Amino acid sequence: MNVMNINSVKSFAGIKGRFFSNTKDVYFTEISGVDNEEQLIKQIYDMDYMFMGKKGYIRLNNFQNNISYDDINYYSNLYENNNYSIKYSMDNELKNAYINGINNVKKIFTESTSNVNDTILKNFIIKIMYWSDLYLPKIFETYNINNSYKFVYCGNIKRNEYMFLYLLIFLGVDVLYVDYEKTKNFNIKSDYKPYVINYNNKQKLNIKEFENKIINKDKNIEKPKFEINKNDDINRVKIKNKRELDFEEISKFASKVVMINVLNENGECFKTGSGFFAGKNGIILTNFHVIQCGVSFAIRIENDDNVYITDEIIKYDYTRDMAIIRIEYNTEPLNIYNGENNLVRGQKVAAIGSPLGLFNSVSDGIISGFRNIDDKDFIQFTAPISHGSSGGALFNMYGEVIGIITAGYNEGQNINLAVNYNMINMFVKGFK
Repeated sequence: MNVMNINSVKSFAGIKGRFFSNTKDVYFTEISGVDNEEQLIKQIYDMDYMFMGKKGYIRLNNFQNNISYDDINYYSNLYENNNYSIKYSMDNELKNAYINGINNVKKIFTESTSNVNDTILKNFIIKIMYWSDLYLPKIFETYNINNSYKFVYCGNIKRNEYMFLYLLIFLGVDVLYVDYEKTKNFNIKSDYKPYVINYNNKQKLNIKEFENKIINKDKNIEKPKFEINKNDDINRVKIKNKRELDFEEISKFASKVVMINVLNENGECFKTGSGFFAGKNGIILTNFHVIQCGVSFAIRIENDDNVYITDEIIKYDYTRDMAIIRIEYNTEPLNIYNGENNLVRGQKVAAIGSPLGLFNSVSDGIISGFRNIDDKDFIQFTAPISHGSSGGALFNMYGEVIGIITAGYNEGQNINLAVNYNMINMFVKGFK
């Protein structure tokens, strides 16, 4: 649990626990209080939008407690017969995890509750089984231990509800509890501790219930344009003594730039984009709008006949349009410019991406300006790009990445934008 500490809603939304050697990494984060009301609400809604229309994500403001008399009798009989076969039909793998989880939360509840007796324990387990039948079918519409499942609760909480969050952890579900009013007033004795982010302010927030349905939201990021394709060799090149390279040498860095096929839940490609290796152990940097709404991703690497499938989103930033995904692949990452000298207008640049699905096309141009849009810095450049170039790399003539290709506009001639290297360095810090 909590292989890495998750310190924000955005980080929680982007993390995906790995399943390796019969062990699943899960994340349990608790936000207590409020630092910035507007920012917190925005991050929660951005997370909702990220998972809109996808399976395996639930956000609640309240737990249902209107259990019927018939349900009480049904779960009571199960409990008295030491039987946890709830109404929801689970395969053996999930069922075994569920039984193990119930036994674990029973132990935690008993050790954390004073004056507990058989009646209190029975009522607790009845409530847990009732919630299991309500929420597990929504979380596990399709069950696969390799998938990422997330449960978010925003609002007041009591011990029983908190114990249900623990049950979800034992089922491989990442859990985020946002206690903005600081209502949690009990202690839990357990070796499994959530990562708690404490803020001094406590206040009541008006956070709307989440409905998992598609919402039209215009991002208007890029439109098709023409591209220049050069079929150069792909041998690796390394920079020595910081000399300027020619475009043929720059083109050899295409071996570090990938094509991303974005797949739906049926494994069908519905859009393409680009990315590049920005860290070791298969870390790929791309635009958020490239991976947005994708269930999984098929990655193509130059001079490699394999197609690498992943659904592992390590990190994302919706506002800055950046995301990190990971594949099982090991290569040295591209060098990202450190800003030792200021970029200038007229400076030569090269763009590598896969416009219109044309794998790893190279185009040349210059920096034509620097733009600040919504308090974010972009490089304006003239190297031709098209739809599908997004997420690709913009290089200086030393073979260093100075930007992520992000947008192009049809209304003007070669008016293209790239996310500035400063934002890239901040975003990939810790992954290099």
